[in-house]
Amino acid sequence: MSRGDVQAFFVSLVDRGLAPNTDRGLYHLLAAIMSLAEEDGIIQATPCRRISLPPAIVDERRCPPVAEVEGLAGAIDPATGP
Repeated sequence: MSRGDVQAFFVSLVDRGLAPNTDRGLYHLLAAIMSLAEEDGIIQATPCRRISLPPAIVDERRCPPVAEVEGLAGAIDPATGP
């Protein structure tokens, strides 16, 4: 397995529509496996160096203000629940 093979594999994942964060997670798993194989002398060098990956997507969740949470809670009928 060459560095080009690894790069082509990850390009194919992006082309198939995998989310960038999924792609990156799979890369880190493969890189860890290859790194251990290199350390154990199973392979001479890991092919997972200098692989270009899509940028990670940062999840920008927001915490609603207390007043908004209280408003939502007040809108729930205690008899029937949410």
